Formats: sequence, structure tokens, C-alpha cells
Amino acid sequence: MAASAIAMAAQDGTVLKRTFKEGSTDVYKQTTVTKMVMTMPQGGDMGMNTNVDATYTIKYKKVDPTANAATVETITKVDKLDMTGALADMMKSMGQGKTPTPKPITLNGQILANNTFKADKADKPAKAGSLEDVMSSSAGLQSTVLIEFPDKAVKIGDSWDVVVPTTPATPAGQKLVAKLTGEKTVDGVDVWVVNITGKIKIKFDMTEAAASDPDAQGSPLAGMKMLLDGTVDTTEDVLIEKSTGRTIQLDATMKSKQTITIGDTGMAPEGTSTAKVTIKLQK
Repeated sequence: MAASAIAMAAQDGTVLKRTFKEGSTDVYKQTTVTKMVMTMPQGGDMGMNTNVDATYTIKYKKVDPTANAATVETITKVDKLDMTGALADMMKSMGQGKTPTPKPITLNGQILANNTFKADKADKPAKAGSLEDVMSSSAGLQSTVLIEFPDKAVKIGDSWDVVVPTTPATPAGQKLVAKLTGEKTVDGVDVWVVNITGKIKIKFDMTEAAASDPDAQGSPLAGMKMLLDGTVDTTEDVLIEKSTGRTIQLDATMKSKQTITIGDTGMAPEGTSTAKVTIKLQK
């Protein structure tokens, strides 16, 4: 069963919508390469390179053609997490041991006609501020493979707001700007080209996340209050399949600045990082 067509002809443009196929599954592969430099008090600059491979799986269980929505099961799995560099070595020497790989997270909910995800309430909420809490929020899906569509027809050159999902690290009320920049054919698939830009404020209490990590219990920093504050400038280029509204590929560059305040130590190292993200729908 399929919902209504993705694009309805309109005199003033095109209405972007999703179409769903009951019983189908979409699998996305994501690679993220991050280079970070932290300026440590009396320690100079210390770098860390992070490489993450992840898989997003979306199973379309039931389609409601009237509401043009699909009941889905989503699975987020980190396949590989590698951290190298002087900063990573320092973390290991302070008792954090090997880099922990988060467990897979399963979320049930609905994908709506405007390509947003509405998660069901979890039976057992993750500990606030924990790594699982960050992963299990709908933001992981919403800020990657799902790009919010506007509620009106758009033409090439038109823009609309995209709401930044609220998470333990991203305060509510933030928006990015999406722009329909063109259309083309990629590997025989007709796609819309969408560019997304903007600045995201980051504010995260890292204390709970550290407390929930058994590998960090031997660290001298264990139990100290650690607050992260910063901004992320993001630029994303997204290919949207015209016939279904699915994201085919996303390429993003994220440049961030952050400060970590460590308890009452007076230490507040500052850092900058650049992340390159590629997400592809698997054929």
C-alpha cells in the first residue's frame, strides 16, 4: 500500500511529500570524520581524530493512506568508533580505558507526510544526560536521514525553516534554513537538491554521561561537574528522491567551537572541530 504521491502539481511550485511502502526497509550508512583541537590550561593544544561508522535502519510496518503517515521501527547502530591523538591518549591514561561503543538503539514511532519523525514514548527512559539518552532521542534520525518538508508549495530558489530537534545537548527553539536549489538525475534517479545552513547552539551537562560510563569510573574527573557550551555552523547538501521523498544522500560539513567547564577547578579548555558527514541510502 502506498500513500499519496510525493509531488502535487501547483501553479506556484511543488508540494514536497513522502510516499511509503508497507513492509519495506530503508538502510542508510553514515560515516563521520571529526578533527578536534582543544587548548588545555598550561598544556597547549591537544588534538583528537574521531572516526564513526553507523547504520540507520527504517522498517515501514504499517501505512495510513488517510493521514499519509507510516508506523515505523528505527534502529541506530554504531558499527565503529575510533578515537586517536594526544587528547584521546590522555583520556585513556586518566582511566577511561578503551573507547566505548554505544549499544544499538531501537525506536518506534511514525514518519509523517512532512518527513518528520514522531517517536513513541519509551517504556524505560534512558538516564538523563547519558550517551544512550542522546542516541535514543528522535534527533538522531530527524537531523540526518529525514529532512523536514515545508507546509506549502516551493519553487527552485525558495527557502523554509527546519526545526532543530531538542535533545540533551541542543536547546529547544532552534531552526536551520533549507533551500530548494535545483533538480537533477543521479544514477538514473530523479532528485531534488536541497541545501541546509545555519548555526546550532550546544549546551550539555556531561556529568551524567560520564557517570553512566563504566569505563570512566577510574578517572580523576569522575564525579566532577562538566559542562559543555558551544556552537556548530552546519552546511548540508541533500539529494531527495522525487518519487518517494526519501533522502538518497547527505553530505555535511560542521564546524564547531566549544568550551568545557570542569567543576570548580577553574579549568575551562576551549576547542574547535570540523566534522565531515556522509550518509547514503543503500541500494
